Amino acid sequence: LWYAAGLHREGIQWCEELFAPEPVLPDTIRAGALHTYGTLLGSWKRPDKGAVILAEQVEIRRRLGDTARLAAALNNLGNVQQELGDYETAEATLAEAGVHFRAAGAGAALALTGLADGCLYAGNHERARALCEEALEDARQARNVYGQALATSSLGRCALQGGDLQEARTLLEQARATFEDLQVTPGGAWTDFFLALGERAAGSPRDTARRLQLAWETPAGHFYDDAQHWLMQVAARVIADPHAAAMLLGCASARYATSAVVQPPFILADLRDTRAGLCASLGDETLERGRRAGAVLEPADASRLGIAALRAIESGQG
Repeated sequence: LWYAAGLHREGIQWCEELFAPEPVLPDTIRAGALHTYGTLLGSWKRPDKGAVILAEQVEIRRRLGDTARLAAALNNLGNVQQELGDYETAEATLAEAGVHFRAAGAGAALALTGLADGCLYAGNHERARALCEEALEDARQARNVYGQALATSSLGRCALQGGDLQEARTLLEQARATFEDLQVTPGGAWTDFFLALGERAAGSPRDTARRLQLAWETPAGHFYDDAQHWLMQVAARVIADPHAAAMLLGCASARYATSAVVQPPFILADLRDTRAGLCASLGDETLERGRRAGAVLEPADASRLGIAALRAIESGQG
């Protein structure tokens, strides 16, 4: 529930209270709590700590011989390893997760989609698409609606990074509708973010602004701690005020420099392009002043600045 509703902070606080006194727990109870704690940390703020916690859970699940839950533990650990940039280890972890998912009769859609995401991060679009298509078929056969939404969303990202903006929009909209039906708030926020990238690529600043606002203002907008900084970076390319854009870029860049998350290549490439565009508008000296001011800006203040600028675009004033 905490994950689906985007209430990661609340879930982490409960887990911290549980583990603070170093309780002695039966293996099954401890493994379940570790699964929650590691998954929430891995997808919100501390993937490095989340990976350690999930690895402990994997050891317990192996000892218990619980195939289905071992698959889920490996799947989430593999996803966190990708956040840390350890793609080779993540691929092995997710491949093993797929084996155990199938052995448990659950289908391997989640693990396959995770493998596809790793391929996307690495720029291997062809393999990513093949894995997404396999994941989608697997999820359909297993009647796993959530798995279908994940695979469809990843297929949309493949189309987006391949330059097919219409196909990307169709697939991402389809995935978003399913996430909304399932009330999986983070899934909807992610698809809005990638839809915004598509609208920006299509040269539609108002639609970009609308999509970014939906992602930014959702209750799950901060479910993954770096997500808000990605939003700042994308907003910096479309808002009219270059000084505000420089501050948003500075806030995002400062976060990337201190985060345990290894930013995907497409984010870093976009960061370079955004910086180059602002440099052309402002000049090196002015851009650096803005970036330095943004680097010390509180994320909440930077978010308010970005959302206000996006609203001005949508209303036709910016």
